[in-house]
Amino acid sequence: MSQEKIASGEAALTPLVRKSDQRGWLSEIFCQELPKGLVYGFQSKPGAVRGGHYHTRKSESFCVLKGTVKAVLKNRLTGESTEHILDGTNRTQKLLVPPGTTHTFTTLGPEDSLIIAYVDETFNSDDPDTFLDP
Repeated sequence: MSQEKIASGEAALTPLVRKSDQRGWLSEIFCQELPKGLVYGFQSKPGAVRGGHYHTRKSESFCVLKGTVKAVLKNRLTGESTEHILDGTNRTQKLLVPPGTTHTFTTLGPEDSLIIAYVDETFNSDDPDTFLDP
């Protein structure tokens, strides 16, 4: 399986294999990341914007399962931004966002998006490691 390195730090966009039959499809998403951390899912309405923040030590991986999402990544060290369209309807991809990379997601099109994500550290409200990018 190939990985496309993205200009924003060590981010990586990985095409995932869809195993399809008459019932639908299945993709193995977070095979190598577990057992530490946290897996979570979220739904976003058309036009909704999520993220706009970065982490200093956490890496996150995102996979759009339904809908289309524009992902904008900004390397906070270089200021360089990259944009990716993640189409969960027609293909499955995993987007790795390394520490120090601002990540913002916007749901495109007329339908909600459904996203599953993995973060390599559980959330700690006393030390959230989540910072808004001004």
